Amino acid sequence: MIDGFDYIGKESNKLEEVEEGAVPSEIDVCTKFGDPQRDEWKTKILPFLRQEPVQVIIDATGISRRTVQRIRNEQTKPTAEHRRLLASFAKNRNFGH
Repeated sequence: MIDGFDYIGKESNKLEEVEEGAVPSEIDVCTKFGDPQRDEWKTKILPFLRQEPVQVIIDATGISRRTVQRIRNEQTKPTAEHRRLLASFAKNRNFGH
């Protein structure tokens, strides 16, 4: 069964050069793009956060009201730490069930 796709940039045409040793690493020639339709943040966590009361999220994560609101409205991208806290909050609240 196919679990998904990794979209890669046109630089992947140079992968043969990596195999030949002309380019040190595939990291130097390959850019991967995730499938937004399979991004857990977009498809599960963010919709869940939009349904939860803002104050509950604030109390559980310590993130400011303004930041929570801006993240929920997609006016800003969460920092890595905020994303971790919010994902943990959602998972602890059984967001997928």
